[in-house]
Amino acid sequence: DIADLFCSRPWIVLFALGAVETAAFMLHTSATPYFIKYVAGRADLVGGFMMVFYVGLAVGSGACSTLTRFATRQVWIAVMLGVAALVGLALYLCPGHALIVLFVLQGLSGAAFGVVSTLSFAMYADAADYNAWKTGYRATAMTYSMINVGKKIAAAAAGAALGWLLSRHGYVAGDAPQAALSQMRAALGLFPAALCVLGIAVILIYDLTPAKVSRLQAQLLGRFMQKA
Repeated sequence: DIADLFCSRPWIVLFALGAVETAAFMLHTSATPYFIKYVAGRADLVGGFMMVFYVGLAVGSGACSTLTRFATRQVWIAVMLGVAALVGLALYLCPGHALIVLFVLQGLSGAAFGVVSTLSFAMYADAADYNAWKTGYRATAMTYSMINVGKKIAAAAAGAALGWLLSRHGYVAGDAPQAALSQMRAALGLFPAALCVLGIAVILIYDLTPAKVSRLQAQLLGRFMQKA
């Protein structure tokens, strides 16, 4: 089953996208408390700042059914990764005292990630159908679980990378020198932005169009009816 997955271009694209998206998400959310506490100097706003992101995440996820009426999931993923990249760059450049701007950008970042994560998850079923059509064997559970393995590895790597960066630049609990503050800024916005740009490059090579999915699903149904 695993060997078949790594011979499937749509699955490989979604696996890579999941890893990149999760790494960007993890860096951003892990850096958020450090950024607000040390860069913005408002430890009292850590909870609120994180909440705005998760509210945006929910809004973005809820908007997906409406958005896909106007363009394909692939297009929206690319667009929202672009939005997340631009917002990340803006967060990196925004002064720590510009709290209103920071909160707005944080909400926009959450909304963009919400769209990307929801639509990419919806595409896993298409990859499972493609694999069943190609190999004659359905491995839906493996299709999903192996992507989740990639996401977990990416999340662990991103969290470890943030800890290493802060430690290397002199951060200790309660004391953040200027070099560490710069890394907090970069981890909140710049590094996730770069990963989102990489994600755009990944999703653009996804070649399983809605029309192709419809055709292969019809063929799968025909095979099932013949067996029945």
